[in-house]
Parts: sequence; structure tokens; C-alpha cells
Amino acid sequence: MDTSYVYYKLFLLILILHATYSDTIVARLQKLEQYAASQNEKTTSLENIIRHLENTVRHLEKENSELQSVQNTHLLTKRRARDQLNAKDARRLLLGKLEFSVGDIIEK
Repeated sequence: MDTSYVYYKLFLLILILHATYSDTIVARLQKLEQYAASQNEKTTSLENIIRHLENTVRHLEKENSELQSVQNTHLLTKRRARDQLNAKDARRLLLGKLEFSVGDIIEK
């Protein structure tokens, strides 16, 4: 067999395959392009969701920090108030003991 004959048959086979399957190949390529576009949209959507969640986390961390600051201030205020009450109670007890001591001295 002559090589040109083999090339000719191979060329005809390629033409037949191209004519037969070109529509299928084009359709599959279009489906792949649509799939790729869909995946890109999903990726973009997920990136937007992630960005939104990151912003939400930053906002919540800021709110939490502010709330902790307020809570700490409130606790300090409560401690100061408690300390003041304890000081007043100590003064009352001390004054009461002094009055009791003075009363004992007067009675004796």
C-alpha cells in the first residue's frame, strides 16, 4: 500500500468524523463553557458571602469589645459602690463601738 493512499483514507476518516461529531463536540464545548460560567458565578457568590461573613465577624468583635468595656466599667462601678458601702458600714460599726465604749465609761 502506498502511504499517500493511507493518508488519503485517514483524511477521509477525519472528515467523516468531523462531519458526524462536530455538532456534538460544539454542543459539549458550549455546555462546558456554560458550566464554567456557572462555576465562576458560584465562586463569585461564595466570595461575596465570605467577605460579608468576615465583615460581620469584625463588626461582632467590635460590638463584643464595646460590651466588655461597658461591662467592665459597670463592674468597677459596682465594686466602688460596694467598697463605699463597706466603708460606711465600717464607720457605723466603729462609731457604734465608740458609742458603746463611751456608754460603758459613763456607766462606770
